[in-house]
Amino acid sequence: MDVGFEIEEMDDQIKTMISTYHAGSVTLFNQNMKTPQQVATLINSFQDLGQKNDKELVYQTANRNGKELATMGFNVDFTPVLDLSDTDTRSYGTDQQKAAEFGEAAVS
Repeated sequence: MDVGFEIEEMDDQIKTMISTYHAGSVTLFNQNMKTPQQVATLINSFQDLGQKNDKELVYQTANRNGKELATMGFNVDFTPVLDLSDTDTRSYGTDQQKAAEFGEAAVS
């Protein structure tokens, strides 16, 4: 699920959409973007919600996503992403052991 919103900074409503309703992405529109610094701060605040460093949370999220996808008729899911990166927020970072452990948690 992708969500949009009317504001220029993170608030409780968008936090709820991400943490409670599990929005998978956020679309930014003109009303969300005023300056490059403001946009960078906004995007970083979204990404900070997802960086919990918790294997159990990785398992729970992957399990829930798999069940939801199966309910909709999907039979293939090309995740998790196990690329090693310190700039790509979809990866588990640059530590090979951590990526392997989190990847194992996601597919177990």
